[in-house]
This record gives sequence, C-alpha cells and structure tokens, in this order.
Amino acid sequence: MYSSGINVKYSSVIIQINAKSNSVNEITDYLESKNIVVNSIDGPVQNAINSTKESMIDTNYMILISGIIGGVIVAIISIFFDNITEGIRRIIIKIRNR
Repeated sequence: MYSSGINVKYSSVIIQINAKSNSVNEITDYLESKNIVVNSIDGPVQNAINSTKESMIDTNYMILISGIIGGVIVAIISIFFDNITEGIRRIIIKIRNR
C-alpha cells in the first residue's frame, strides 16, 4: 500500500486592530497582499455601511427601473415633439417681435 503526505503550514489567529474608519480599506488591502485572510470587519462605521447596503435596492433592479422610466420619458417626448417645437418657435417669435 502506498501513502503520501503533504506538508501544510497553516495557522489561525484572531486579532483585533483598532484603526480609523478612513484607513480600513488600506489595512485590508495590505493584509490581503501579505496573504492574510480578513474574515470580518466590525465597528460602528462598518455596521452603518452594512445596514445602508442592506436597505438599498439591487443594482440590476435600479438599472431596469431607470431604463423603463427613461423609455417612457423618451416616448412621451417623441409623441409630443411637434407640439413642443411649435411652442418653442412661438416663444422665440414673441421675443423677437418685442
């Protein structure tokens, strides 16, 4: 019977870093560049960010809603385009005749 083994060096450490809220991204980027996995980020600012993200609408839904609203606006403008241009011409003529 043949068996083989793999030597693995692994350690799990729980550390707490107190940092200013504006340097959190720099610290996580630095740790990830050193192959250190960041499991979680906790704090009042991060909790506020997470709750804001949870209450926001999904990006795909926002794109869909914006597309529908934009399409409706363009359709309404195209339907009444002749009336709008005629009204603008009348205003310009009134301003020139004064």
